[in-house]
Amino acid sequence: MSFGCCDSDKEAPGRGAMDVEKAVLGRYRAGAESAERSLCCPTEYDRRYLDLLPREVIEKDYGCGDPSAFVHEGERVVDLGSGSGKICYILSQKAGPDGYVIGVDFNEAMLALSRKYLDEMRQKLGYGNVEFRAGRIQDLALDLDRLQAWLDEHPVKTVPDAAAMEAECERLRREEPLIPDGSVDVVVSNCVLNLVRTQDKAQLFGEIHRVLRRGGRAVISDIVCDEDPTSAIFSNPELWSGCIAGAFREDRFLERFEEAGFYGIEILKRQTEPWQVVQGIEFRSVTVQAFRGKEGACLERNQAVVYRGPWNSVTDDDGHTLLRGERMAVCDKTFTLMTDPNGPYAQHVLPVPPHEEIPRQEAGLFDCARATVRSPRESKGSNDAPTKEAAAAACCGGGAIEGDEALDSFEYRLEAAVGAAAAGGALTSRSIDTVQVNLGLRCNMNCVHCHVEASPQRTEMMDWPTMERVLALLRGIPCELVDLTGGAPELNPHFRRFVKALRRDGYAVQVRTNLTVLLEPGMESLPEFFRDQRVRLVASMPCYLEKNVRAQRGPEAYERSIEILRRLNGMGYGAAADLPLNLVYNPGGPVLPPGQAALEAEYRRELEGRFGIQFTRLFTITNAPIGRFLRDLSAHQGEAGYRRLLHDAFNPATVEGLMCRRQISIGWDGTLYDCDFNLSLGLPVNHGAPDHIRAFDLEALATRRIVTGAHCYACTAGAGSSCGGALRTQGA
Repeated sequence: MSFGCCDSDKEAPGRGAMDVEKAVLGRYRAGAESAERSLCCPTEYDRRYLDLLPREVIEKDYGCGDPSAFVHEGERVVDLGSGSGKICYILSQKAGPDGYVIGVDFNEAMLALSRKYLDEMRQKLGYGNVEFRAGRIQDLALDLDRLQAWLDEHPVKTVPDAAAMEAECERLRREEPLIPDGSVDVVVSNCVLNLVRTQDKAQLFGEIHRVLRRGGRAVISDIVCDEDPTSAIFSNPELWSGCIAGAFREDRFLERFEEAGFYGIEILKRQTEPWQVVQGIEFRSVTVQAFRGKEGACLERNQAVVYRGPWNSVTDDDGHTLLRGERMAVCDKTFTLMTDPNGPYAQHVLPVPPHEEIPRQEAGLFDCARATVRSPRESKGSNDAPTKEAAAAACCGGGAIEGDEALDSFEYRLEAAVGAAAAGGALTSRSIDTVQVNLGLRCNMNCVHCHVEASPQRTEMMDWPTMERVLALLRGIPCELVDLTGGAPELNPHFRRFVKALRRDGYAVQVRTNLTVLLEPGMESLPEFFRDQRVRLVASMPCYLEKNVRAQRGPEAYERSIEILRRLNGMGYGAAADLPLNLVYNPGGPVLPPGQAALEAEYRRELEGRFGIQFTRLFTITNAPIGRFLRDLSAHQGEAGYRRLLHDAFNPATVEGLMCRRQISIGWDGTLYDCDFNLSLGLPVNHGAPDHIRAFDLEALATRRIVTGAHCYACTAGAGSSCGGALRTQGA
């Protein structure tokens, strides 16, 4: 076993990351020279596969489990932290001549050891299906052998040399990745993930997700603990390199997979007795399996599944509740996942396909937030089964909202409250002053409140030809502002080029940033770029308290955000009139934001008093019950109450100022939406207006009827909500 880079879920107090990394690297270099038993957690392996292995490979392997036991013939496998090569050489026998095995390691001593026996094992097996590649497991796109070859010809001696190296790294990741997207069936690892640095762990799980094909799986053996390690444990280099200090807390380990977008997460094996007990904390080995493939739209195709039992009911990671023996309505994506014979669910459910299949291109939307029993007449195609249009209306708010007590549809409430201004419940555009452009759904974070469900593993990105179309159509719109959003829009590879083109054409440009992305590799110079281009910034800062930010955005988000805010202040952001720095507050649960003016005063007092941070304005934005926020609501049984809260807080005075009436949103693929919430729900511009930039019609779009639904209550509740904050002063 070796490692990518070392640390744990928490930093060692008073000890720099490089000290820890040196301790681990040195220990495993030594372990490649002579066997070190203390690094090994006792594990049983199938003797049939060990008999062919060189003795040195077995003796100098350090692991805590056997993920190879769950790999099958013909599969393409990547082993993270392959070390001496033992697991890879076992996998080569299990996968057979039709399979392929790639070991990835960062430790040059371990790579030399594993590569030493390639020819010998090829001769013993009669085929060669193994290779070992140099790379960091948290960056499976960067081929370190190729980078080293480039460095041999381009040594780094100056700052421009370093910039050239960074550019080459990005080129290698993009054009010659170590492990391409969706290219493997299984990712395995044996006691390595706990050695990756805290700041790299989200990226690590995202990389595992990225390289797996749809339907592929991760099988990971690692050390977990039943309590958080103490400061004394964190401060001990021996315990770091011994897989103790960096161990995941057992519940947090499973959450990491869920946050990265995996499904069907299952503990395959758990050590009964602890491997070690340190300061009363138990450390033991577990092996976890998790699948990739729940990305995509939720479509209504009249499918259902029947849960076999034995429990009365079960709930999956996405909040689908299955009642024992009932025909539970599910979307097409969930039906496929649950009935896949190679997936984790098939043995627990019975499929109920529709009598007549509904083509995907004709399917409407399905609301996965509700647990609904499917009438047999629906799957049989009865005349009184809900139509595609009715199903979409139920999802998008065209009908009453279900709950303890039926709630009025947004359109009905709008017509009753506003009357002629919204005849027939129709909301219409006034003009297009702002064009919002979603540059992609990739993000370096997995925020709990994210309505677009952005994450490190998302690959949807606007390409340059689409950006050129956007630039062309903008020249025909008298808009005042181009608002760039995502995901993290900065992660789009054409981001800087696009911003420069917009500024060259004279547009005011606003970027919605999560702040932490500006500390990602290759992003360090973006603050200067923003300043030089006079870009307006809208920065996510969901609270001024650290614990609340951590709850929504994960560990270290608060510290990293403070660091970047201070840097931006140093450049004039938040003070200079032409460098506005606006912060965004999102509630941490199913509540409305407090008064914007009062909360802004609290932000100023806390941030300036504690950190000397200045900002221009605070925007309070209500969370819409969609995307990841909806899943979190459902998981805590809070959806019905929150929908009722939004419904009852409807404020007709907010309707005139709704952002959808003066803006158009362009999706990463060029599809047109009334707002970013509709983009998240897959509801493009409709009612006769063109829904793609290829057919952009300013006159039709500037007076279009807006697609509305139950989610619109979020923008009209209380003081109202828009991308620019509250629409009314408190009490208005």
